[in-house]
Amino acid sequence: MMSRRNKKPVQTGTKTAESTQQPIIVQQLTVRPYNRQSQDLTNWRNATRAAESQIPRRVTLYDLYHDVSTTDAQIIAVWGKRVDAVTSADWVFTDKDGNPVDEINQIIDCIGFDELLTVIMKSKSWGNSMAEPTFFVNDNGQNEFSLYEIPEKHMRPELGVIAFEQISNEGINIREGIYAKTIMEFGKPKDLGLLLSAAMYAILKRGTTSDWAEFIEIFGRGIIDATWDGFDENQRAELAKTFEEMGGGGVIIRPDGTNVEIHQNTGNASGDLQDSFVTKMDGYINKVLLGTTETTESSKTSGYAQAKVHQQSDNKKHETDLNFVRRNLNSRFIKVLKAAGFDTKGGTFVLKSKTGLSLKDEFDLHYKMANDLKIPYDDDFFYEKYGMPRPKNYEALKKAIDNSKNGVLAADISNQNADTPTSSDRNNDKPGKLRTQQPGNSKEELSINPGFWKSVLRLFRPAPAVMTGAITCPCGETHIQLASFKSKDFDASAFAKAVDKAQGKSYLYAELFYHNAETLLQGFESGWEQVADQMVRLTSIGFDYGITNPKMHTAWELNLLRFSAGKAAYQSAEVNEIYRNSKSFDDFYRTLKKKFSTYENGVLISPDKEHLQTEWNTANAVGESAATYFRLLEQTETFKYWRYLTIGDQRVRPEHRLLHGLVFAWNDPIWDEIFPPNGWGCRCYIVPVLENEVTDKELEESQLMAKSFFESEEWAKSKKSGFGINRANTKEVFNDSQQYSSTPEKVLKNVGQMYYDDWGMKPIKERQAAATGVFEPAENRDIIQDFYRQHKVSTRKMLLEDYMGREITFEKNRLYGHTAENDKYGERYKYLPGLDQTLKKPDEVWVNDDGSQFDSYVYLKYYKNAIIKVIAELAEDGNLQIKTWYNVSLNEISSSNKMLNDLYRHRRGLPVKN
Repeated sequence: MMSRRNKKPVQTGTKTAESTQQPIIVQQLTVRPYNRQSQDLTNWRNATRAAESQIPRRVTLYDLYHDVSTTDAQIIAVWGKRVDAVTSADWVFTDKDGNPVDEINQIIDCIGFDELLTVIMKSKSWGNSMAEPTFFVNDNGQNEFSLYEIPEKHMRPELGVIAFEQISNEGINIREGIYAKTIMEFGKPKDLGLLLSAAMYAILKRGTTSDWAEFIEIFGRGIIDATWDGFDENQRAELAKTFEEMGGGGVIIRPDGTNVEIHQNTGNASGDLQDSFVTKMDGYINKVLLGTTETTESSKTSGYAQAKVHQQSDNKKHETDLNFVRRNLNSRFIKVLKAAGFDTKGGTFVLKSKTGLSLKDEFDLHYKMANDLKIPYDDDFFYEKYGMPRPKNYEALKKAIDNSKNGVLAADISNQNADTPTSSDRNNDKPGKLRTQQPGNSKEELSINPGFWKSVLRLFRPAPAVMTGAITCPCGETHIQLASFKSKDFDASAFAKAVDKAQGKSYLYAELFYHNAETLLQGFESGWEQVADQMVRLTSIGFDYGITNPKMHTAWELNLLRFSAGKAAYQSAEVNEIYRNSKSFDDFYRTLKKKFSTYENGVLISPDKEHLQTEWNTANAVGESAATYFRLLEQTETFKYWRYLTIGDQRVRPEHRLLHGLVFAWNDPIWDEIFPPNGWGCRCYIVPVLENEVTDKELEESQLMAKSFFESEEWAKSKKSGFGINRANTKEVFNDSQQYSSTPEKVLKNVGQMYYDDWGMKPIKERQAAATGVFEPAENRDIIQDFYRQHKVSTRKMLLEDYMGREITFEKNRLYGHTAENDKYGERYKYLPGLDQTLKKPDEVWVNDDGSQFDSYVYLKYYKNAIIKVIAELAEDGNLQIKTWYNVSLNEISSSNKMLNDLYRHRRGLPVKN
């Protein structure tokens, strides 16, 4: 046998795969293979300490890195995603004017460049990497290079040395002389890379996986019970040999006179413990290397929305990697290129911009933009983008093509005055007119193509033209079609009688609340749905805005309900004042009609129509604006900028005109201050802008003008009139400054103390007596687990829906906490079968201040033998969240305090469904 001292390391060949000479430096190194020893946490800790010692030694650590990075499937997959994002990117080298440099771009399309990108990325996982390129001209006459990656165990990044032996520091100084121009260093000298943390979890997982395999071997097969007669020793030996040769097929050939039984394992061990531990370790590896957990493996608990958020996080990580590699190429590789004789002066490596669309989808989009929207384009773009051969007689053919339509359209639009489409225009689906520059605006013409936006703007609900009988304001006509406002019928006579019956003492009259609330809710929904209907057309030109979740409506609904209650309380106080000052009922009725009503053709149609119409217009505008806002948020990868536009007529208020045409990034905080509508009757709107439609100069000018506006006295006044709030974000139609009371909280507190009899509703016992259904309670506690499995969307949450299609979350800990066997709520499991029905088909729904805020929804369902009550509260994320549920017991009915009386306390606040 050859002795250890006579062994010699394998010598590296002198030629590369490209038949070029190996770099001189590799011929001086004694490269030894990686040591694939068994790894445990002690080895990991010792290797880390050695790498961080005063005289660093990374040999053991790099052996460990190589082991886990080539054997652990999770590390291979996750790190591969990051590397693939870099190597698959479209790299190009351009000169100082942005033109591609063919000589250098030739080497981008070679194997060596792909290896270079991988080595640069390796510096993130290993902490450091070094490489030396060798440039040559290939058989096709193209520039190319091969890359030699310096063996990691020979690198001494703290010293700038490549050691001849992996165990010493003696070697070649690569920061001086010729090697400083040919060898590239990537990473930080003392960085140990992401694998330092990932390796720990890989080791823990490896041990558990081995245990798991042993577990399967032990529990996956039955135990063989064999007997022999006890006298014939040869018989025992033959039987033993039979089992040794049995293998996995399950065939047994045994001697006569023996008996064999196989006892199957009937225990409950399932391996779930090992499975969950391995999954947890994989999750930690994901977080270390990628930052997310939902894009490498499918999850048992999380849905599409969460996976989409994680995908966006992945994209951000890929963007960071691309910037990291780009900077290294421009800092390290360009220096080597220059030393090799390439002309790199003023040049940089850049990435070709991508739209995220396939080539076919890009073509379809470009075709529709050019053909349907009549956007002028450069023919060279299509020839270069899609590899179309240009005909030899191109110029002659070009002249023969009639392209006057685009020119006439652009000239015609540029000379038109800004205006909004008329009502008939919209009904006939004809686009309105768009001006790209406000008269008197000293800025340069906005970089927005009129042909494109003329077609697109009609899909984003522009403001309407003047309507006959419209209520006007300093800003001009209202934002929506006033003709679509139609007040609901109002029985003034019945209302007057209700006031008379209450002797003018009611804090809030139900008739006024219902009239206000129904009108404003209809206005908001009308604005929201109109945008939704128009957005469908966007799919025909390549854009899809999706559907907004119904839960978003809840916060706005609450805002409108609270506003309607505050207004009704204010109106009720005025009505009571009129009643007290009237000499008779007839006198009261005449005064009431004169002050609160509007007549059309001699018929009383509405209390306080003028104010209500203005409020309806605001609700409609906010609904429209909010719908647009959330749909635009779903397309920020396509439309990265938004532009603020006014109608452009003489009625636009000065502070609104200051913002006309300004453009900002979609995520600029300024939108929290100026996103329309801004105040009563605002008709401003937002249009999305493609990235190539905006210049740096325009963005800079917009920021300067906005800053000037915000620092002026005019801004302070504007905030009081409606600016300074993004109602789509705050989910408010009316803010505190627009309320009818200076203390809206006090109004809501009083409303919260209004009970069913204040609303003219039947007592709770009568409602139950009229019920037809019989409730069947759950018979045992198995319903708890069944209910959780039926509705769970994650390990901690369940999801239900109410009668409006709103998603209502239900925390798992609340379910189990309210059904704990030894708890005072232990019997509530019996009423779980009624929870779904109470939400989906409630007999009554009340909004009140059951919690700390006036944002609780109380659902009631009447049965002959039960009254199921469910309480949900509005969470910060806009979701309704179940707080509790139970069967209403009518035990305490004698208390004069209605908050303690079971006949009253369950039915208070605002009845929004009855």
